[in-house]
Amino acid sequence: MRKHVKYIFVSGLFIYAVAWLFHVIFQTALFPNPNTIIMISIRNFNKFVPHLLVSGYRILISMSVALILGVLIGLTMGVVPLVKKILNPLVYTLYPIPKIAFLPVFMLLFGIKDFSKILLIVSIIIFQFLIATVDAVEAIDNDILKAAKIMKLPKGSMFKSVYLPAILPNILTASRNAFGMSIAVLFFAENYATTYGMGYTIMNSWMMVQYKDMYAGILLLSIFGLLVFILIDYVEMRLIRWR
Repeated sequence: MRKHVKYIFVSGLFIYAVAWLFHVIFQTALFPNPNTIIMISIRNFNKFVPHLLVSGYRILISMSVALILGVLIGLTMGVVPLVKKILNPLVYTLYPIPKIAFLPVFMLLFGIKDFSKILLIVSIIIFQFLIATVDAVEAIDNDILKAAKIMKLPKGSMFKSVYLPAILPNILTASRNAFGMSIAVLFFAENYATTYGMGYTIMNSWMMVQYKDMYAGILLLSIFGLLVFILIDYVEMRLIRWR
């Protein structure tokens, strides 16, 4: 964790230095003083809070649904060969399709509220959890599975003692990837049929030529993402002590 703090500090200084150089070299409103951006982020934080909460809510629901469904389907595919044989072609056909283009379709079918945006994110990130789970289950040593069968472990104990330790590292790695993707997708989705969310407020500031507010929103969204990544790393450190 201390290494993380060190890397974050160094990266932050580098980004600050680049922003300052751009401000000094170009002398334009497009690249404001980074000190001003930081001050606006602090001073107008209350204005950004509702947008952060709405975006956080959409991401939390999307990640939770994708995690539960992805792990359940992935476990079933990994444990039951027939299910994998049936679903595998479907998974690998749907996975590469650019599903972000389906936002207008989802909005027509399910309305313009949060459900269509959450559904779009879930349809994209669920594959991260599903494929990670299938790969983890298939990587379990056959000797471990045979020993569990000989011991006649109940299904609950089998999941807790065999499958969960095997899939947990992959799930946490998939969580990082899925979270990064969910922010990108949400940023796009929040530009349509909503007046709340970090994607909306950043793009609205850009259209209103309020570049300082735009950069302040980007800064706060970046800090939000960084905190989530730190949280995932902390969970990994606590749950996967053997790494």
